[in-house]
Amino acid sequence: VRRKMFTIYPYCDVMNNQWQFDENDADGKQEEHRGQMACCKIPDVSPGDLMQHISDLERRDLLSMTAGDFSEIYSRKDSLNAWNVIVSCFFIDTAHNILDYLQIFSNALKVDGYLINLGPLLYHFEDQSDPSLELTYHEIKKLLPIFGFKIVYEQSRENP
Repeated sequence: VRRKMFTIYPYCDVMNNQWQFDENDADGKQEEHRGQMACCKIPDVSPGDLMQHISDLERRDLLSMTAGDFSEIYSRKDSLNAWNVIVSCFFIDTAHNILDYLQIFSNALKVDGYLINLGPLLYHFEDQSDPSLELTYHEIKKLLPIFGFKIVYEQSRENP
């Protein structure tokens, strides 16, 4: 994969609050990153170039992405106390039982490790017949110490 190899149009299906349709202003002059049809070239950095910068490090397994069932993969013994940081993005609400995910995070993190989470609690099984445990954010916060977590930074954003 090369730098800026792919072109995407991330705003093409966003109809709200658009100033213009394309990247041209009223005078026909092209403006960068404006309009509903503004394009974006990705990736901004070639992953291969990044790997060259860390080739002198002892470990090359600084990032893990694995296809498969999260609970099955990261409950294995080789994940016990294996990670300094776990980042979850729009993920924890995909669990049938969020407490299972918190236990896996707790077991996989090293002592003094960090869990960084971003995303809402939409609970993907809410309208399905599959049983699931859907706790509120405040209920989850109360349970975090049971899993060895404490909140060191918290930020929320209210929807308008």
